[in-house]
Amino acid sequence: MICIQEYDNLNSMNSKIKYYLNIIDVKIKNNIILYRVPLLKNKRISKIRLKIISKKLIKKIKKNDENIVILSNFLKKNTYIYDDILKNKIEIINGKRLFYFLVLDILDYIFRLKNEKIEQKEITILINNFDYISKKIIFKIAQKVKKTRIITNDINTCNNIEKELYDEYGILIDISNNIETSLINSKIILNFDFSNSEINNYKIFNKAIIINLIGNIIIHSKRFNGININHYQIDIPEKYKIDKFSNQDLYEGIVFNFNFEQVQDKIREDKIRIISLIGNRGVINKKEFY
Repeated sequence: MICIQEYDNLNSMNSKIKYYLNIIDVKIKNNIILYRVPLLKNKRISKIRLKIISKKLIKKIKKNDENIVILSNFLKKNTYIYDDILKNKIEIINGKRLFYFLVLDILDYIFRLKNEKIEQKEITILINNFDYISKKIIFKIAQKVKKTRIITNDINTCNNIEKELYDEYGILIDISNNIETSLINSKIILNFDFSNSEINNYKIFNKAIIINLIGNIIIHSKRFNGININHYQIDIPEKYKIDKFSNQDLYEGIVFNFNFEQVQDKIREDKIRIISLIGNRGVINKKEFY
């Protein structure tokens, strides 16, 4: 796993020399390759120099035969570095993949805050692309909650899932794609892959709690006064933490190549805990869920 961060400071002569010569510092610890690029938070840099640094960075990443990296919180905001990495077909971990695996933990977290039981709740799922992981998650949710409703444009695939759930577990689900009525009474909405324009086509319950696994969704309805969740924060064991990096990104990197069952087992083993949920304006106040 490759982690990339900025320089900490220029307190030593060695660090100053490396900085002005555009040297990318490399450290290896616990199977993690840590690159430190010659950038500082409080120091401006020319586009020409940024281009040189980025070119060197891409070369080092490819030399290690890696196509997945984790950026520090600061470097994620550097659009030049970020875009250049993506242009070279290198994936940047952002915690979104892990979001899917933590769905039940997030639902449990919300209902604990509301002092309610998940077994008594109805969940509405918005999904068009039924891949292996999505199906696994839907099955787990359907077995946990009182009622599951699926809103989709792929009715045929959903009908197969409905049949499988009933044949295997005796569980019935509702299927719909009616723009006017499907979400009008849905209090908990789990958005797997509906885009901003797709979800805003529907009439949404004005106090709904929406969990967007794809992130960065904005609800345009002026009547909407609910909670719109686009991301999350977790606590992870100290042995995995690295200063300047988000826990979500680091842990996703750890389980990136695991299959569904292995990720679930790892999450339980490491006692991963949701500590906050994030909306369009930052961390959501827990009191909003009461």
